[in-house]
Amino acid sequence: MKDFIKIFFTTALSLLLIAVVSIVITYAVNPDAIKDFIGQVDKQETYDETNIEEFELEDGIITKYNGNDSVVVVPNSYTNEEGEEVTITVIGDSAFEHKPYLLKVILPEGITTIDSRAFYFCTNLEEVILPSTLEVIENDAFNLCTNLKAIELPETLTEIGNNAFRMCVDLKEINIPDSVTTLGTYIFYADASLEKATLGNGITTIPEYTFYFCHSLKDLSLPTDLEEIGISAFDFCDNLEKVTLPGTVTTLNNFAFNRCYSLREINLPEGLTTLGTYAFYGAKISSIEIPDGVTEIGARAFQECTELKSIAFGKGLTTIADSAFDNTINVEKIIFNTTTPPTISSTLFDNMTNLKIYVPTSAVETYKTTWTQYAEIIFSVDELN
Repeated sequence: MKDFIKIFFTTALSLLLIAVVSIVITYAVNPDAIKDFIGQVDKQETYDETNIEEFELEDGIITKYNGNDSVVVVPNSYTNEEGEEVTITVIGDSAFEHKPYLLKVILPEGITTIDSRAFYFCTNLEEVILPSTLEVIENDAFNLCTNLKAIELPETLTEIGNNAFRMCVDLKEINIPDSVTTLGTYIFYADASLEKATLGNGITTIPEYTFYFCHSLKDLSLPTDLEEIGISAFDFCDNLEKVTLPGTVTTLNNFAFNRCYSLREINLPEGLTTLGTYAFYGAKISSIEIPDGVTEIGARAFQECTELKSIAFGKGLTTIADSAFDNTINVEKIIFNTTTPPTISSTLFDNMTNLKIYVPTSAVETYKTTWTQYAEIIFSVDELN
C-alpha cells in the first residue's frame, strides 16, 4: 500500500512539473501569449452594481457618492420616496470629487451629463466607461485625474467644458467625435503624456490653451472645417513636427504654435487673414509662404526660427513688427509680392547676413528708395533662379 501511495504522488508531482514547464516554455517562446491570456481574463471581468445606498440622489441626479469602493458601477435607476422608478441622468457637481481610492467607474446608459468637478482630483482613477447617451461633460469634470490613461468619448457627446481633462498627465490619446461642436478652454492643459489627438469635424474653433504644454503630442488631426486656432492653443507642444491646416482656417491667434521647437512643416491656407504675435516662435520650419490675406506680421511671430531660410509674403502685407524675426539669422531669401513696400523698422533684417530681397520688377526702385538701408540686396523677382 505504501508503495502504491508513493508511486501515486510521484506520478502526480511529475505531471504537475511537466505542466508548469510547458507553460513557462510557451510564454518564453511566445511572450504575446501571456498578454492574450491577460486580455481574456480582463474581457471576462464583470462587476456588480454599487449599492444604491452609497449615493445621495435627487431628481435623477447623483449629488454625492459616500462609498469607498475602488470600482464603482453606477446603477441606472432608483426608487424614490414616492415609490417611483427614477432614471439616473446626471452625475452632479463634485459628486465623486477627491476620491483617492477610486480606480474605475462604469456609468450606465441614460446618463446625459457629467457636471462640473464630478471627478475632480480623483488622482488614482485609471478608467471611466462612458455611456452612449452622454451629451455634456462640464467644466473641470476630470481635472487632476492624474492617472487616467484612456477614455472613449461617445458619438452622442456635443460639449466639453473648460478644464475638463486638465492635468490628466497619463492620458495618451484622445479622439473627439464629430458630434462635438463646443469646446471650452484649457481642456487638455498640461496633459504631458498625450501623444495623439484627433479633433472631430464638428469643431470650428480650438479655444485658448486647449493643448498647452502637451509636450508629447506628435500626431495631430484637425477638423476639416476649422476656422480659428486660439491663443496658446498648441503653445509648448515641443515634440509636434508637422501640422496640416485645413483650407478653412482664417485666424491663428497670438502664441498659437509658440515654442513648438520641433515643428518643421506647416501650411498656411490661402484664406488666412490673422497671424498673431509669437505665432511660430522657435519653430524649425525652413520655409514659409504668407497668404495674400495677411496684412500684418505680429511681434516675434518668427523669432528664433533659426532654420528658416526662405519667406514669401503675399500681396496684402502692409506691416511687419519690429521684432518679428529677432534672432532668425539664417534667412537667405525673402520675396515680396506687393508693389508697395510694407512698413518696417530700419533694422528689421540686420541680423540676416546672407539675405537677398526679391520684389516685383516694377517696384524695384520704389523699394530701394523706401528701404535705403537694404538697397544693395534688393532685386527683381525676375532674377530668381
